[in-house]
Amino acid sequence: RSSRKTAVDNAIREAWQLLQGKIKKKKLNSYCNICDMPLLPLDDHVARAIVFNLVTNAIEACEPGDNIILKTGLIEGESIFHIYVADTGSGMSPKILKRCKEIFFTSRANGSGIGLALCTRATEEAEGKLNIESVVGKGTNISIEIPLNQSEII
Repeated sequence: RSSRKTAVDNAIREAWQLLQGKIKKKKLNSYCNICDMPLLPLDDHVARAIVFNLVTNAIEACEPGDNIILKTGLIEGESIFHIYVADTGSGMSPKILKRCKEIFFTSRANGSGIGLALCTRATEEAEGKLNIESVVGKGTNISIEIPLNQSEII
């Protein structure tokens, strides 16, 4: 959350654009739907970092020809900011899925174990929820929902 209202949608578009080179280099299929939103009482830098981290994780989990999806916006009829990142990559085993939000836990040789832990912490500090569904060989879906007061939305 932020005491000032920011253009979160623009920040997320910037993160997506920054990752296009990696997506193309790896020959992945990508789909993006970032809805235009009013200014929101959320830190645009944190939103950008969360999307950058989640999409980077998806890229690393994928092989050429796999799919990555990014959707963001306000859930219709509700005051909930939503981020959804999905991939058809390698997925996580139940053991890894259980621990993936722990600080410094990583299943990758070059991973730090910081990204998902910080995304989870930022989401929870904003009174939101970060949910992960993953199946080995099928991919991973991550959904973040952050409730907003109707009066907070311009």
